[in-house]
Amino acid sequence: MSQREIDVRTCEAHPHAFVDPPKCDLCASSQVRHVISPFVNRGRLYTVGHRSQHFDPTASLAFCASCWGRWLLWRARCGYDVHFHDLDRPCHAGCPARSGGRLAQFGVQVGLSGDLTERFFLQKTIDGMPRTNGSQLIMALRTERFISRSLARQSYYESLGKPKAVQRLMLRYGQLSLLAVPRTYWHHIRLVVEIFASWHTAPKGAIQLPSAGETSVGLHSVPLTGYRDGGRTLVFRNSWGAGWGDRGYGTIPFEYLEGHFHEAFVERRSRFGPPSWSFAAAPTSDRDYRERLLLNAPRWRHRWQNGPGENWVLETYETASLTTGRPVLGVEVQNGFGLRMGWAFLRRSESSDVMEIPELFVWPTFRRMGIARILEEHAVDVAFGAGIAEIHLMLNEADAVVGPPRAQARAFAKALGYDWRWRVEVGPRRHGTAIKTL
Repeated sequence: MSQREIDVRTCEAHPHAFVDPPKCDLCASSQVRHVISPFVNRGRLYTVGHRSQHFDPTASLAFCASCWGRWLLWRARCGYDVHFHDLDRPCHAGCPARSGGRLAQFGVQVGLSGDLTERFFLQKTIDGMPRTNGSQLIMALRTERFISRSLARQSYYESLGKPKAVQRLMLRYGQLSLLAVPRTYWHHIRLVVEIFASWHTAPKGAIQLPSAGETSVGLHSVPLTGYRDGGRTLVFRNSWGAGWGDRGYGTIPFEYLEGHFHEAFVERRSRFGPPSWSFAAAPTSDRDYRERLLLNAPRWRHRWQNGPGENWVLETYETASLTTGRPVLGVEVQNGFGLRMGWAFLRRSESSDVMEIPELFVWPTFRRMGIARILEEHAVDVAFGAGIAEIHLMLNEADAVVGPPRAQARAFAKALGYDWRWRVEVGPRRHGTAIKTL
């Protein structure tokens, strides 16, 4: 069995009836060392050995010595707090929750930042399309936000619906460079475009407009790294290796975007840069503007005990939308050791009398724990405090996949008193908006 097949099985291993003699569920080896029944409860994974009286022979998994560690590592990356005992038993000295398991979990999640393959597998656990070799860009942003708690303490991303918005934000790169703002403080743009067969052979990675009748090969996502000719040409880094283009880099004309643009997202580390009140007065000089961009943005944290062994944190911080300049409030719920369980972004609409929620997401490991309700209730409180009478909860195109994602989103909004309005919109891409009058 190839390593890739083992990797896939690691993600998709499902409990089944016990088979005697057992074989490893990942590599099919007969050298089985662990036979367990997994039980999941409120973000915790309990592994019960087959010699325990609580072992469930109808829901078992078997592993050899090497695959056992691989499977545990994968569950830790998914956010599970791993326990080596039954649900109704206290942790013992050998339980990972008491012997450095949470610190190890933190380490393996941070390690995903440099492992594109494992990160893609993690992304596939949340995108609602487990058998499709591809995913939506917003799912990549959600995955990165989940695993990068220490690297990006406060972050924000939003959809760019038009090529002009992409070009305008890329031109700001030049301004930030002239102001000597460190690159770690800059915003980052990822682009999704329709590509054609000629991309694979583009000389020096210089993409040209497709010729008449040229075959489309689907959508492709690339991060933008710069621009030339006053923004008429954008520079990007491709994921096809250093042998493609100019050592892995390419260029794309703005005219190409005007005809084959699908979507883009801008992401920034909102730990830096001022909240809206710092821009109440216009900057008096370039130096003043630079100093404001380098400010540490404040955050507010509220801790509470949500139940036995559950210490949660509600963290909020303010940033500014890069597309509208209006304030955006970031809200997230964390567990006791800082793992992001769910988050939302709140912003005022152009008319200022509507509170928009363009993003409300709960990581699958922590669903059915009331986290989405906490985020929505906080949005209602913010709207009341600002004198806003209407909330719009937006359904991104990626969450409108027919099946569990779409059904869960519809049911959640209806249970909280929202009315759905269905209409496909392109800038940004969404398929519906749930509206609630306060």
